[in-house]
Amino acid sequence: MLSEEAQEAINKGIRKYREYYARKCSHSQNMEDVMKRLMISSDPYLSSLNKQTNKKLNLPKDVTELLSEPELNQ
Repeated sequence: MLSEEAQEAINKGIRKYREYYARKCSHSQNMEDVMKRLMISSDPYLSSLNKQTNKKLNLPKDVTELLSEPELNQ
């Protein structure tokens, strides 16, 4: 059994899938598209492809100086 937060998250996803990604011709086709989308989103391999790692770039000192905001002396 899912926790309440997990159920709410799934319902939010289903609403988004029905509104933006599913066909609107008939209820059965709409639900078919939603189920396919849920199966794709639950696939561990496909989910791992979407994860992006945030790597900190170590830029040289002169590059960081160029990227820093200029000081305004008034």
